[in-house]
Amino acid sequence: METPAERAIRSVDRNRELLDRGERYAYGDEDPPNPHRSLYVFRADPKKALHSPNGTPAILLFFSGFWESGRVSQFAPHCLHYAQRGMTAIAVEYRIEDTGGNGALDALTDARDAWKTVINNAADLGIDPSRVVIGGGGGGAWLAAAVGMGLREHKNIDVPAVLPIAQVFFHPLLDLRDSPAAVTQIGNRSAIRGLNPLKHIKRGTPATFIAHGSTGSLIPINSSIKFAKWMQRKRNHCTFVRYDGVDGTFYNLNVNERLYENVLNASDHFLVDEGLLVPFQEENHLV
Repeated sequence: METPAERAIRSVDRNRELLDRGERYAYGDEDPPNPHRSLYVFRADPKKALHSPNGTPAILLFFSGFWESGRVSQFAPHCLHYAQRGMTAIAVEYRIEDTGGNGALDALTDARDAWKTVINNAADLGIDPSRVVIGGGGGGAWLAAAVGMGLREHKNIDVPAVLPIAQVFFHPLLDLRDSPAAVTQIGNRSAIRGLNPLKHIKRGTPATFIAHGSTGSLIPINSSIKFAKWMQRKRNHCTFVRYDGVDGTFYNLNVNERLYENVLNASDHFLVDEGLLVPFQEENHLV
């Protein structure tokens, strides 16, 4: 019988094998390029993509963790799914402490650079820059929200000229006060407030999908509930899906395949509503 440790190793290896199906690109301006600042691009199935004159829709995903550890391969299965459904999907590798990063702000610098690289190279990637979704899990979801909502730690930070059309979050950190590590690393109270997604919801915040597990204390569900309520009060589209009795790992393929499929299908319905994916019934006629 396979032990839990052996199963974990097999799962990590499987995700790594799936990641290798993507095309790897470096981002940033280092010379030579930093190997831990990479984009893994999974091209959209052209038969299923909702093409515009400028290209296909796309989604960027930032892996979970609190900027200490984590693997870019976490979202390789999700990227393959979205690519097969008609979106160009991109798994973003950013610096963490294990790979030379220095906490939340280094990771945020990388997230901004990754977004800028994708938008500036949209034509080469075959994607429509006006139809790009940003997302992620845990602390990676915070990176996505900070970029997607145009948040900044001080006024001298440039906000991206092009912001995402929508956001997709899995068990996300949406209130920095829930993370003692983030509070310590960012330090300055004004910067913490400036980078806190829960405090910056306004009319026009990108439509958002949130899936959150009800158990586990690292990222409590209440902040996601508040985020969804404030989105609705500001008359923004927000889909919130609560997963009772599970912790923050539920959306990973190597944890629970049934829940993984469930949460991906829920996110698909959201993306269909946003006009970014073909409905399942129509997709079957395109094959």
